[in-house]
Amino acid sequence: MRNWVGHFFNLPSSWKLVLLTCWVLVLSFCQSPEDEKRIVLWHSYRGEERAALEEIVAKYNESDPLLKVKLLYIPTDAFADKLTNSIPRGKGPDIFIFAHDRIGDWAQKLLIEPLEFLMTDEFRDRFLEATLQSFIYRDEGLSRFVFEGSIYGLPLNFKVLALYYNRKFVLNPPKTTDELRELARRFTDRKKGVYGLVYPNDKLYFHSPWYFGFGAEIFDESGNVVLNSEGAARSMLFAKKLYQEDKIMPDEITSTLVTALFNDNRAVFVINGPWFKAEIREGLDYGIAVLPKISENKLSPARPFLTVEGVIMSAYSKKKKEAFAFMRYLTTKQSQLILARRGGQIPSLKEVYTESDIKNRNDLYVFKEQQTHSVPMPNRPDMKKIWTPMDNALSRVIYAGENPHTILQKVNKEVEEAIREGMY
Repeated sequence: MRNWVGHFFNLPSSWKLVLLTCWVLVLSFCQSPEDEKRIVLWHSYRGEERAALEEIVAKYNESDPLLKVKLLYIPTDAFADKLTNSIPRGKGPDIFIFAHDRIGDWAQKLLIEPLEFLMTDEFRDRFLEATLQSFIYRDEGLSRFVFEGSIYGLPLNFKVLALYYNRKFVLNPPKTTDELRELARRFTDRKKGVYGLVYPNDKLYFHSPWYFGFGAEIFDESGNVVLNSEGAARSMLFAKKLYQEDKIMPDEITSTLVTALFNDNRAVFVINGPWFKAEIREGLDYGIAVLPKISENKLSPARPFLTVEGVIMSAYSKKKKEAFAFMRYLTTKQSQLILARRGGQIPSLKEVYTESDIKNRNDLYVFKEQQTHSVPMPNRPDMKKIWTPMDNALSRVIYAGENPHTILQKVNKEVEEAIREGMY
């Protein structure tokens, strides 16, 4: 070995470069057979969700001795940026699990693979319609020949807001907002710190049931920002009424306060998502119901944001056929049941809801029913420019009593300008 090294250093520089290049190629070829037997899946699951995913992968790996799926956990906070930076350099996963709201950004950057050409109509029909629609994105630069848009992921589970109620106060949930307001006023006792309705009312995400319930939109069909509509203004006035006129809500509501009040039997109704169940103290007698219809808008259903988590393919994967085979496996009834039973997820596959134990889960059926009256969170890259201005607008209307029409006109112009200039 020492003789070889000595000869190497005595060679001309051009020969050294040739030999080093050959050595790198040899090493890469030595590693490639192992790489070709492996599909890499990135995820950010923890706890029971992670255990459920590991169980599914183990079953899949046992069924195919030649091809293995390798799981890699990525912390949630670093996930999106790591994907954006790693995929174009060939360092990313073959597939990954993420929420649908970022697909527009990744599709525009050509980082993720459209899937509609791999899917039959029969396969599409297996999913709850709204969950599949969430993964459809249409961009004029990318989808000129696909009028309906391209599908950039297979839905696994979804989250949507619903109404939690404390059975210490009410046994049957209200069907309309008139009933909700009447019950909330009846049980509110501000001196004792008891409130009829609690949710972070100055956050667009939690305000969305009223915003869309009054007929407002964020983008129109052409992608234009339409925040300054009459419906948007009416929704803000309704939220203001709940706080200032009905006086059924506390000041400066945070998610921590919501949990504390509900667990202390000091909140009658709470608007929250499926994750809230894990925060409720053991033994508390509560129920979950579909959000009440809006009396102030001809009994239109409240329509919260729908967020869907799915499995997405990297456009840089060298094993797309094999990767899609595992994506299909993740969306089989067998896999979805594991994710529902062990992982506690709300499945996107219609077939799962025919199982007897799932049928008896009232909470799952409530969220399933609520998603039929929901609005998929926009997956356009411009959506990130909406949150802060709209949160600020809600606060100014609800707490400061400012005119929503005036505020929304200013916000709409601000967001349009931010989109044009690429701000935020």
